[in-house]
Amino acid sequence: MNLLKTSIAAAALAAFLPMAAQAALALKVEDLMPGGSSITVTDGSMAPGATDFNSTAGAITWVGAIGSWSLNASTGFGTATNAGPFGIDLNSINSSSTGGTLRLSFTETDINYGTLAPSAMIGEIGGVTGGTVKYWMYVDDANVQFGQGAMVFSGQAGPGAFADSGWSPTSLTNPFSMTLVVEIMHAGPNTTSFNFDSSVPEPGVLALTSLALLGAGWASRRRKA
Repeated sequence: MNLLKTSIAAAALAAFLPMAAQAALALKVEDLMPGGSSITVTDGSMAPGATDFNSTAGAITWVGAIGSWSLNASTGFGTATNAGPFGIDLNSINSSSTGGTLRLSFTETDINYGTLAPSAMIGEIGGVTGGTVKYWMYVDDANVQFGQGAMVFSGQAGPGAFADSGWSPTSLTNPFSMTLVVEIMHAGPNTTSFNFDSSVPEPGVLALTSLALLGAGWASRRRKA
């Protein structure tokens, strides 16, 4: 009887898990100064200058220099390897020798959550910057690489330590893509490091958030009355 219950629970959980074997990852690094260059690294790539230094399938690590950004180490984890609940993760450390603007974009396409696509997504970011950081999280029902069909979360921070989070309801069908974008701006020699994570909220967390929003709306109406 216990074995039967375990099998049923496992089958139910599988319906919510992404089918990571179908997923495709890419990390784009862009120097946004005039005449700047761009590098796109795919999972397992051995291309010169765009080598994936992470031997794990479902994760990308790029280490190198681009423009005035002399030291960069960026890692993206897809839904199959991210420790968070069924999202993607981008963490990076980036140092500039003279300043400038660097954009990092990490995307996963062909995300499939089985019989039920997520009805909401959460984005969370934290780090330290010597300049300014802008960030965006997108989901795209058209399943486009680096697609920006719907924005889940965005913000700006810096200089100094920062932490931010946000969520948004989503209307998705399988398969879809998910993308994290971070722009780092330095006025001179400096360093920025961050971790940007996306996830599907647990039903209890989502319910509490919805109740809080409803309560805030009710309180506002009472004050106006």
